[in-house]
Amino acid sequence: SIYAGPCRITGRSKDMNIYTMDIVLIGDLHRVQRRGFYRLPCSRPVKVQVLTDFQAAGYERTHQWNEKLFQNARPVLEATLIDLSGGGIRMHSGIHYEKESLVRVFLDIICNDEPKQLELLGEVVMSYSLENDRSIYETRVQFKAVPNEITEMIVKYIFMEQRITQQKLRR
Repeated sequence: SIYAGPCRITGRSKDMNIYTMDIVLIGDLHRVQRRGFYRLPCSRPVKVQVLTDFQAAGYERTHQWNEKLFQNARPVLEATLIDLSGGGIRMHSGIHYEKESLVRVFLDIICNDEPKQLELLGEVVMSYSLENDRSIYETRVQFKAVPNEITEMIVKYIFMEQRITQQKLRR
């Protein structure tokens, strides 16, 4: 866990090329929550399509994909989902995605025993090649402009999958 709180520096020193500070806590500590959502580890296919700003803007305004804007669009590419959260995904693919590029993520989930295909707008946070295999890129995508009911559906799916996993481990 990470904690933060107000403090005052009371002294500074250097010991064998290591700089140190003496601090005194002058207020209460509070826990810092770095992630907004639980991440569900998984390994399954996901589809991704790089968007133009115009295509993404249409979705951000209406929360609907205007298929007319996709007639000469970039291809939908396959990737492997590594983890899923209510705020985004991490995936492996053979493609390097540019940071801050906008993508359409096609995600299959089950909600209330009913399969659903979600098409979500995301922004690439980072993309880098794996050290053990330079032909595979790990890409992190943060969801953007997702309606609350869709986020809740994803979170509900994640908890359902986590319960199933826990039940299997108990057997």
